Amino acid sequence: MDFCNKYEFFLKMTFISCIMIFFNALTPTAFTQKSSVPPTTNISDTQPKNHPWKIVAIEVHGNKRTKDYVILRELKLKPGCEATLEDIEIDRKRVQNLGLFTRVEVGAMQQDDGIVLQIIVTERWHIFPYPIFYRNEKDWKKLSYGFGLSYYNFRGRNESFSSDLWFGYNPGLSFGYYNPWFGGKLRLYSRVEIYKGSVKSKSLYAEAFNEKRFGISYTLGKRIGYHTFIDFGLTHVNLTTTAKEAIFHSLKGVKMRNSTQ
Repeated sequence: MDFCNKYEFFLKMTFISCIMIFFNALTPTAFTQKSSVPPTTNISDTQPKNHPWKIVAIEVHGNKRTKDYVILRELKLKPGCEATLEDIEIDRKRVQNLGLFTRVEVGAMQQDDGIVLQIIVTERWHIFPYPIFYRNEKDWKKLSYGFGLSYYNFRGRNESFSSDLWFGYNPGLSFGYYNPWFGGKLRLYSRVEIYKGSVKSKSLYAEAFNEKRFGISYTLGKRIGYHTFIDFGLTHVNLTTTAKEAIFHSLKGVKMRNSTQ
């Protein structure tokens, strides 16, 4: 079994695994939320808006699937520090921007030595199957069709992966995985993308022929701040054709980028 055929088998088995995970996730627990949220106090009614509150502890409620640390690591506020209502609202928005929740609320329980800050979330649905159907070259005789699956918040760690499989004209399959944070305080992230497909090519200088494409790319990055990151990527692409004069082309690439958003 050659290199491409091995990866074709791997990709097909990966896609089947994605579908099995999807149906396994369709259980009643996937639609439930934690219901036991302790009573909270609206601290904005008791003190001025710029009044500093000492945070003695931080609790997370409502996260049936998401790990607590995924939410807590987004917070700038830590137990022992002082914070105003404005500081608390900034952290609330940071949790909301994860894209994992339909609602993020903040409450507090007052104690003699400060407040227990409570992050109360409502998780959104995380599995999205979808159909694939489109025309190639605006020709109804050249249709591609299939289905795909996007899985967000995989394992409750804010990881995501997607898998597509399509048939008909220019068939192919693809797989992608993204981990937005690993390595603890190193704040690393990574992305893997794999693609295999067949493309009917045309040339003015030769008869029509088919291209078989296989590509894999890997990106490793580091977040320097909340809006700044730098990453490094590797790309490998194989291209073979069915032309009379067989052509094999291998492309390897390296890229680096940095961004301040």
